[in-house]
Amino acid sequence: MSTLLLSSSYPGQLGVGGLLIGEMLGCDGVPPVVLTALCSSGDPQTVDPSHLKDFLFLTSPVEAHPTALTSRVQHLRNRLRQKQKVDPAVQRLLPQLKSWIETHQPKQLWAILDSTTIIDVVFHLAPQLSCPLIVQIWDDPLHLCIQRNYDALTKKRTVTRFQTILRQASRIGVICEAMQAAYQDTCPGDYVIIRHGIQRHENEVIPQFEAPHPGEFRIGLAGSMYSIASWRVLQSTLDELDWTLDGRQVVLEVAGSRIEFHSQAKASCRFYGWRNPQEIHQQMMACDVCYMPQAFEPQYAPLTELSFPTKFSTYAATGRPILVHTPPNGSLTPFCAEQNIKLVCNTLNQNELSGLLHRVAEDPEFRKSEAEASAEVANKVLTFSAFSSGVRTLLGDEPSK
Repeated sequence: MSTLLLSSSYPGQLGVGGLLIGEMLGCDGVPPVVLTALCSSGDPQTVDPSHLKDFLFLTSPVEAHPTALTSRVQHLRNRLRQKQKVDPAVQRLLPQLKSWIETHQPKQLWAILDSTTIIDVVFHLAPQLSCPLIVQIWDDPLHLCIQRNYDALTKKRTVTRFQTILRQASRIGVICEAMQAAYQDTCPGDYVIIRHGIQRHENEVIPQFEAPHPGEFRIGLAGSMYSIASWRVLQSTLDELDWTLDGRQVVLEVAGSRIEFHSQAKASCRFYGWRNPQEIHQQMMACDVCYMPQAFEPQYAPLTELSFPTKFSTYAATGRPILVHTPPNGSLTPFCAEQNIKLVCNTLNQNELSGLLHRVAEDPEFRKSEAEASAEVANKVLTFSAFSSGVRTLLGDEPSK
């Protein structure tokens, strides 16, 4: 089946979007696609053509407004910028996209709604399509709007357009059960859950609970940091512990971007910046525990409640215990309960977090059971075969379950 993929990410692009698209296109049974990448930045020379029949790289408008919404005047200014700059730029993309679609005559259009520009162009294109529309969502549109400092009217318009697209779609890919539950009442449809799974050559992940470095207790973190409150509580908790657990020096091993670090004690933190997935896997394997925060801040509620962190599969693939720091309504709370992961802190209370850190550092049986739970998730839930099956089902190459 000929598929035209429309996205703001592309295979070969640094970041989660580029990784996910590259791995989805590389799944067994997924034929090469025609790619249409709408990016505000990026280089077409970095597009990985391995699984592409053809591709078009178009420059999309810069969606984010530079100033936060702190007053009614700022709402009006951002609204004016949207109408004068962003909306006209979106309209200019439509003729090029229509011509591209007419040239390739796809059997289906696969739209990953990973930007508000994609939402806007698909909203305009969908009624004119002569082929089925398939959509995939990684993050809720309200989160995208909040990230971009959109005014109230633009937020409402974006969410309305998003819901209209879902009602027109023949299949809808979502990243977790919470997202499906949130959408299916107002936008009923054929939903497919697609969570990232790590591709491995070895047969299974083995639980890892022995101390990799006897003189240190290493806590690993990978990826960008949206969860500022939980991250700061972790650091202040370690300050209270004087950065010592079970007689060992606590060391934070951090690979990622946008990381703030604050400490009023003799802290130890190693920062590696961006690393590729293979390097991250090796670094997290060398940690005693992997730290998985979700945001407690109200403005990040759509992300915390409806998304599923891609790095969870990376953590689970190490077989190391995973310390999950998430509010009670976070998407990881029911997931951890279902998967028997008990190393979960649902508050910003330092005493509770400190108790869990002491327990995983000092209780060998607890540490062993948490490593076993992590490995179980990697071997039976967040597998590459489940990921591949979800992609094929979304694209119609495998029957819906």
